[in-house]
Amino acid sequence: MFIYLNKKYALLILVVLFIQTYSVFSQNTPKVITLDEAIGIGISNNHSLVLSKLDIDISRARVREAKADYYPQIESRIVVPFVERESGFFLDQLIWDFGRTSNIVKATKYQLAASEYNMDQKLRETVQNTTIAYYNALINKNFVISAEKRLTKNELILQKTEELNKIGRTSNIDLTRTKSDLGEARLELHRQKNNYIVSKLELIDVIGGEFAKDIELVDEEEITFKDYDLDSSMNKAIENSAELKKVDSQLLASRANAKASKSEFYPLIFGRTAYRFEGEGGEDFPAFIAGLGFRFPIFEGFARFARLDIRKAESTRSLIQYEKTKKEIQTEITKILMDLEFSKQRMEITHSNRKIAENNLNLINERYKLGTASRIELVDAELFFAESNSKYLESIYNYKINETKLLAFTGEI
Repeated sequence: MFIYLNKKYALLILVVLFIQTYSVFSQNTPKVITLDEAIGIGISNNHSLVLSKLDIDISRARVREAKADYYPQIESRIVVPFVERESGFFLDQLIWDFGRTSNIVKATKYQLAASEYNMDQKLRETVQNTTIAYYNALINKNFVISAEKRLTKNELILQKTEELNKIGRTSNIDLTRTKSDLGEARLELHRQKNNYIVSKLELIDVIGGEFAKDIELVDEEEITFKDYDLDSSMNKAIENSAELKKVDSQLLASRANAKASKSEFYPLIFGRTAYRFEGEGGEDFPAFIAGLGFRFPIFEGFARFARLDIRKAESTRSLIQYEKTKKEIQTEITKILMDLEFSKQRMEITHSNRKIAENNLNLINERYKLGTASRIELVDAELFFAESNSKYLESIYNYKINETKLLAFTGEI
């Protein structure tokens, strides 16, 4: 039914613990963290998973508590002064309650299953959120590289413009415009660096733990395309979605509780055995008794009716929530598949552009070595390649982000 951690993530946690033991995340130097390591850290540090595990323990204990009515209920009673047969040992055994106890047990088991599915959902959310944060940080990292190249280009252009301005070959207006462009390039680099720092801090916030501020992330250009279609993805999501299973278990629990509330309108049949001590005036009463009993509350201030109404309302609410969640999943999968297709098409275009930029850079680099291309031309070619590369990597990471969202819905991560 439920797997706490698959082998991959369990191994990642062990690797993370080993790394942390040797103080890899010191505050002195930038440290490289791969996506798998980030996921392992996130799983090992996630407080939601710890809370979900405690919810499972609580639900499991409630199952045992509900089953307690199946067993004999033994008590002793001492009444001072001893009169008649008031003191002794008493044993009651439930015989039949028209399904009240069995339905309560069923309800607690369904709640236990819901708690397990909730932990499964939290695990998938941790993997998904870590992956998204990691790829967003990588996107911003490559934007910084492009901004640095643009700044270098503008610095060279300003240097050249100042030289030409001194000999009267460019106007002061051109010089001012060039200085303005350089200022804009510096601001853009500052903005991109801030975005990168913020995205890394967001990643650290997602995975938790103690980290140096200046961590380094690893680009992941490799990508494998899979064929995803709407119908199969929908079927997998409905079959494997932890969120949907959790809501379904809650629905079954509420229905079982409703049946248990209906059983309160029927009598409870129990057996009683007792050994009673002889007290004053107890000579005429037997020490040992055994027999059947019936318990039927006549009036409880309409409490039974109120409990039944509550259970019915809970059952209806759970049913509505189940249908609502199912529709939300179907809508999200439809959006994700469209985003996947768009990312794939954008990847093809940006890959072609990057190839053109790479060829252009190689050509300009050869010319620069031969002295037929200027430094500005070389830097301009480097900028063209850096921007094309960052857009290509952005399309890859957006594809992987959408794929991760889809796999989280279909239960494949």
